[in-house]
Formats: sequence, structure tokens, C-alpha cells
Amino acid sequence: MRSNDENNYSNVESRYFRDSIPPGQLRRRGAYRIRSRNLEYGIFDGHGFIGIRTKFGDRYLDTEWLATPDNFGTAVALQLVEMLPKPIACAERTDGVRNNALFSYLEALPERLARTENQP
Repeated sequence: MRSNDENNYSNVESRYFRDSIPPGQLRRRGAYRIRSRNLEYGIFDGHGFIGIRTKFGDRYLDTEWLATPDNFGTAVALQLVEMLPKPIACAERTDGVRNNALFSYLEALPERLARTENQP
């Protein structure tokens, strides 16, 4: 028989994964609306979602790892919103420095999506 803590965990877990896209259906370089601790949107790199995190006033690219029922990742995908344009590298850093092109792309993503959702 399961304890109350185990039953609660199962309920929390099932709520967390509800409406999420199964890992096998995720597309590398896909821009997703995600459920995570620190990000609203992220680019799937094959292992997790790269997005803009804000901490103590600093904004930087950070990865939230893909969560499955079998691991301790921190993010699940809810909706594919578009694909990352080919010229932009799908990495937090390029040549040892912050990937400014990806940062700019992610920074503009919510506003761009809002504009397209409000078009007739």
C-alpha cells in the first residue's frame, strides 16, 4: 500500500506532465512554450530548453533540462510555436561567449507571438 506522500507525489507528477508534448515528439531547434521553474519559452537543443533567465537583476541564457517521469529535469514542452532560424546557433555560448543572436531572438519571441495571435 502506498503512503499519502507517495500518492501526493503521483498527483503532483501527473499534473506537471499533463498537456505536455512527449519527449519523442520534440523537435531540435524548436521554440516551445514550456512549463519550468524559470523560463516561459525555450529552444529545445536535444537535452533541454535554452531560454532567458532573470536572477538578481541579471538576464542570461540558461538551460532547463527536459523532465520525464524517469528523471529530475525541470521543464516540459507545452506548445511548439516556431522553429529557430538556421543562422542562429542552438547553444548558450558560441566560441566561449554568450550567444547574443539567440538571446535577441528569445527576447523578441513573446512580443512577436503576441502580434501574430492578435492578427485577424
